[in-house]
Amino acid sequence: MGRNDLCFCGSGKKQKKCHPNINEDSVAAKIIKLYTQLSKELEENVYGKKNIKCQKGCNACCKDYFAINEVEFAVIMDYLYNNCGIEKTNIIIKKAIALSEKFEKNNPEYYKQLEENIAGKNINYMVRINLENMPEQQEECVFLDEDGACGIYNVRPIICRTHGICYYSDDAEHKICDKIPSYMNNKDNMLDIDEYKMEIASVGNYRKNGKGVALFRRKYPIFYFMKIYFENGRTVADYFKHPVIHNILHGNEEMLYDCICNFNGIRLKK
Repeated sequence: MGRNDLCFCGSGKKQKKCHPNINEDSVAAKIIKLYTQLSKELEENVYGKKNIKCQKGCNACCKDYFAINEVEFAVIMDYLYNNCGIEKTNIIIKKAIALSEKFEKNNPEYYKQLEENIAGKNINYMVRINLENMPEQQEECVFLDEDGACGIYNVRPIICRTHGICYYSDDAEHKICDKIPSYMNNKDNMLDIDEYKMEIASVGNYRKNGKGVALFRRKYPIFYFMKIYFENGRTVADYFKHPVIHNILHGNEEMLYDCICNFNGIRLKK
């Protein structure tokens, strides 16, 4: 794909004006395409047609320790770098690191789990130390602006795109927020995304040659990703030079698989 060709994301813009720094064959491009698919589904089947409880301007669910994968974080960082400028990006990073330090102080046991390197471990081990039962976050998401609006709305993670307006048919009953106290009773106003379940689950799980044992990568809260990559004075330029991040944005899945194995000393299976 040339820089003057239409972007892989389906925006209708030329790639040089849309996602100039992302390879169309990368895992980053894969998730951006998924974002486009979900947005189209919601536009055609939910917005303006159903009694949506999640209204524009509401940020009630933006106080949670929800976790995202490294690909979504890389897409966010690419967006910040190209659209928000270094000064604003550094302010966000500083806020996130402060939140990480506060979380470590208030929740040392959970923080210890965050610090554990699980590269090469199986999915059952990952589930055992997940953060689903973490205490409710009191601080707002670091990406909310002065007016309480999302500063990265165009590249918001899957959980932000689907929470409160999408569901899987086998989801258990739960409260979504004060406006949607009963998940089951609100299903008629939500989008069934069963067809995307495997695709969403595969993001962050990489395979060599499209087969074999998957290399699972854990999710982290956004503030912890910021801590990992930017503590001790590391810069945004340093972030994009990291071999894993470089391959997320510029390589393909096989190249990324090899890079992660080499970086973490994981022996490749024959």
